[in-house]
Amino acid sequence: MRLGISSYTYTWAIGVPGHPQPPEPLGAVDLLDRAAALSVNVVQIADNLPLHHLSPAALAEFEERAAALEIDVE
Repeated sequence: MRLGISSYTYTWAIGVPGHPQPPEPLGAVDLLDRAAALSVNVVQIADNLPLHHLSPAALAEFEERAAALEIDVE
């Protein structure tokens, strides 16, 4: 078994539609950093943090950070 976290783990930190947004919403790269801080090597991206909305540069940064931290993305 491999331990990981999901973007749903941080629902309110990312932001919930229809509710006040956090002052600094957690982004995709931030989620990778949280996983590394927790020493887990899997991150699941759910529909509350859609990667297809990232710019090409932001997506490349996400992919590079995941590789550097040796985190698998689901």
